[in-house]
Amino acid sequence: MKLSAKLALFLTVLTSFYTQLNAQIDTTWTYFHYRNNGTRAAGPGSGGTFFNVDIRLRDYDIGTQRDYYLLENKTFSFRKANGLPTDTYFGMAGFNSTNYTQGQLRALTAWHDKFSMNYRLIKPRNYPTNPNVEGGYPLIVMIHGLGERGNSGYWSNNNWNPNDNIPQAGTYRIISAVSVSGGTRFTTQEAHGFTNNLQVTISNSSVASYNGSRTVTSISTHEFTVSGLNFNGTAMADVFRPTMLQLL
Repeated sequence: MKLSAKLALFLTVLTSFYTQLNAQIDTTWTYFHYRNNGTRAAGPGSGGTFFNVDIRLRDYDIGTQRDYYLLENKTFSFRKANGLPTDTYFGMAGFNSTNYTQGQLRALTAWHDKFSMNYRLIKPRNYPTNPNVEGGYPLIVMIHGLGERGNSGYWSNNNWNPNDNIPQAGTYRIISAVSVSGGTRFTTQEAHGFTNNLQVTISNSSVASYNGSRTVTSISTHEFTVSGLNFNGTAMADVFRPTMLQLL
């Protein structure tokens, strides 16, 4: 086979794979059935005459069957606000991207339902009023930065498991603050894993003066100190490492 033919075949397979990951489809129609009267309905058929159609992504690993599906309108994220998951993307574009939808690809087995990859999707301008245009709409897939850094581009260590959150990542909840010599010491609800001289961001604080970018100067498992930050009372707040965790 000529090199050009091999390249064309490779691109066809690759495009087909990523089209399935991010296809502009109603996900209830990835597994449906035709009735004997020619109509179709979501899910498998039952009773009467029918024909099941299953176009879900599927693979196998050591006897384990994985079915892939899209969970729409929710981003896999460890970022929290007021101690609760945000379930949203962190906007980093230099333009207003609110017209993009969001979602994630997940892998389902008999034992677990795990995250695989986040995505964002913008539909053609006239899609809401004409979703069934003759010939369909073209699909442009951008896998920007995938594989450049770590596991799925979210963490600096490629051993990080996003489903188990090991090594630990995320936004931590500050549950109290006390005055110490030369600064303020904060206590977190979870073990934070911070290191000395690490830059962190405090946000949503009940004491507004604590909010902002801070440098950790002393640590223990559930405590960290910020020197030069005046104590203005105990507080509830969120804290995260912006250089790594804004994408989470």
